[in-house]
Amino acid sequence: MLSSLSDDVALLRDAGLELTDEDRERLDRARVTRHEPPVRRVEEHAHGIRVVFDRRTSLSRHALFVQPVLSLACDLAGALGVAVTETGAIETDDNGQTIVPGVYAAGDAAATMQSVAIATASGARAAAAINAELLLEDTAPRIAA
Repeated sequence: MLSSLSDDVALLRDAGLELTDEDRERLDRARVTRHEPPVRRVEEHAHGIRVVFDRRTSLSRHALFVQPVLSLACDLAGALGVAVTETGAIETDDNGQTIVPGVYAAGDAAATMQSVAIATASGARAAAAINAELLLEDTAPRIAA
């Protein structure tokens, strides 16, 4: 996607991220250069950013995108028995409902993309679904004991 915006895109990958042959082929087709040495530090530079590698080589850039490893801040999801995706987000339907009845998740906990706009929208959607569920409970016919 970034290669459509610039003809000078580089991938700096962590040692834990293994690229498949298909990944390498796609990056090559998109003309994305790959840099394998571990990153030692990122520092401000005259007109942008300089990435310094372990081997003391460096790469100057105007912008840097970072893909953080996503993880939940606590094990509440596990304690409640909800499913977690392989990316670390709580699995929900489009309304934020998890596989556990009455348990909803929204925001960064249930999204693979961290964004205030997405978190806000998912929270509003889950709130509407929770409100509808509670309304149905309140108006359900009561069975006399």
